[in-house]
Amino acid sequence: VLGPTIHHNATPTHKARGTEPPPTREMSRRYSGPLPPPETLAREVQGRVVRAIRTANRGVRYRQDLYLLNRLAIPAVLVEVCFIDHPDDEAKVLSESGRLRVAYALVGAIGAYAGVSVPQPFPWASVALVVAAAGGLWYGWRVILPKLERMGAVQTPQRPSPGPASA
Repeated sequence: VLGPTIHHNATPTHKARGTEPPPTREMSRRYSGPLPPPETLAREVQGRVVRAIRTANRGVRYRQDLYLLNRLAIPAVLVEVCFIDHPDDEAKVLSESGRLRVAYALVGAIGAYAGVSVPQPFPWASVALVVAAAGGLWYGWRVILPKLERMGAVQTPQRPSPGPASA
């Protein structure tokens, strides 16, 4: 059994931002299994969560005050996803899509750590946005612009007619 526990950070000043997955040195000393050391899992989690929700990378920080993690002999990471008391960080995890990005990042990190390829979801929302924008441009160019020209609201420069076909 391995994996992250998910948390959110906070500070009295409400100014700190970013993601940090602290393992513990004690856990690293206790673990002697077939997988890489817990720091490898922490770095994988860190990179994927930071990329998924674009938070500041606060690095992998060791914490000796984490009672449970200090007693484990298995790879585990406590993931401080973001600072919930910072408005920019909070906004990233308030939406369902933000939380899903974090979840997929964690699943992908665990898979990569264990040497298993985990398929990630295709960004259909991005594809739909591009298709909608392209469709909107086409509609504007082919339908709206000619109507505006007929009304006299817009004038587009006339293209010169092509000359005689060269032989």
